[in-house]
Amino acid sequence: MFERDRHQGERPQGGSLDLHDETGQRAIRSAGLQPEFAAVARPEDQGDRLYDTEGTLLACLRLSLRA
Repeated sequence: MFERDRHQGERPQGGSLDLHDETGQRAIRSAGLQPEFAAVARPEDQGDRLYDTEGTLLACLRLSLRA
């Protein structure tokens, strides 16, 4: 797994936290925070992308989410 920055001088920090339904999301529900979580979660961004060394998208695999 490799990540690529836009240019040599850029290094943005941060990213998405993956909370699985049976672990992290269960803790959120138990804490009564499901509405707040649902308001900011990005389930549509589930998938993998493969780029070449020039940044050209070669493949995009979208994962289906359970209802």
